[in-house]
Amino acid sequence: MPAVSVWNKCNNRCIMCTNGKEYSEGPSDQYVLRKQIEKMERYLKGNRGIFYKGAEDPRYITLTGGEPTLHPDFMKLLRYYRKRCPDLEITLLTNGRTFADETFLKQYLSIIRTPARTIIPLHSSDPDEHDYIAGVKGAFNQTIKALKSLFRFAPPGHSIGIRYIQHGTGKLRMERTLKFLLENFPNTFAYTVAIIHFEIEGSSLENEKKLHISLKDSAKEVLAAKPLIEKFPCLYLYHYPLCVLEPSLRCRAKITLPEEERVYPEEKCGQCCRRQDCVGLMIDYNRLFGSSELETIKQ
Repeated sequence: MPAVSVWNKCNNRCIMCTNGKEYSEGPSDQYVLRKQIEKMERYLKGNRGIFYKGAEDPRYITLTGGEPTLHPDFMKLLRYYRKRCPDLEITLLTNGRTFADETFLKQYLSIIRTPARTIIPLHSSDPDEHDYIAGVKGAFNQTIKALKSLFRFAPPGHSIGIRYIQHGTGKLRMERTLKFLLENFPNTFAYTVAIIHFEIEGSSLENEKKLHISLKDSAKEVLAAKPLIEKFPCLYLYHYPLCVLEPSLRCRAKITLPEEERVYPEEKCGQCCRRQDCVGLMIDYNRLFGSSELETIKQ
C-alpha cells in the first residue's frame, strides 16, 4: 500500500524537512477529501502508478505530509482509510503537536483503531534546541505532552515510534536525547526508536551547510552512544551504509529507502559481501560528496 501525502501544509518549519517550498507553499486543492478518496479508489482498482512511494508494499498504508492532522477533514479521511483497509496497519507520520489536545488524540485513536502505528520525531532533549530545529517556539512542550498522552491512551496493539534525525546541529545531541528518552519513557519495550541520518532534499538541501555531518562522523556519534543504544531493544539506524558502522551495530541498520533513492558505487560496493543487506548511499549524498567514506566489507 502507498505512502499518501495527506496535506501539504505544516505547523512546523523544520530546518531539515525533505519537502521544498514549492510543496508546502503550493495550493492544497488536490488534497481535499473528495480527491483523496478518488485517488485511493483508483489505486485499489489497480492503478499502482498513481502513488509515488510504497505502491507495491502490501503491509501497510502510510499517511504523511506536510502535517496530516491539519487536514480540515482529517478524521473523515482517517475513517475512510480504516473502512477500506480494515486489516492493514495504518502508519501516521506526524509531528504530534495536535495530539497535545487530548480530545483530538482520543478521537484519532477511536477511529484508527488497530493495527496502527503513530510515529513522532523528537529533535532534542533541550526545549530551545528542539524548537530551533522545528522552527516553532513551544513545539517541544507540545510534542512531549503529545507523547505522554499517546503512551497513556493508546490501546494494546497500537505501536508508537519516536524518530531522531541526525545532522550537524547541536553537540552530543544524540546522546542527550537518548538519555532523555530513558528518563522520561523508561519502558523501552513500549516503543521503537529510529535514528536517521538526514536526507539532503527540500529544505534540508537549502540548509545543508548548516546541517552537514558526514556519514562517518555521524556513525562516530552512533558509536559514542552505543551504551545508551543497547538499552533500547527496538532501536534502528536508517540511511547508514553498513561499512561506516561498527560491526556490532550493523544489525540495527535497516533499508528504508526505495531502490530509486539509493546507489551502490561499483568501486566500493561491487565486491562487498554485505551489499544485499545494505542501504548503500543516498543518491543525493553520493552526488554531493561521493563514495570515499565507504569501504568494501570482505567477510
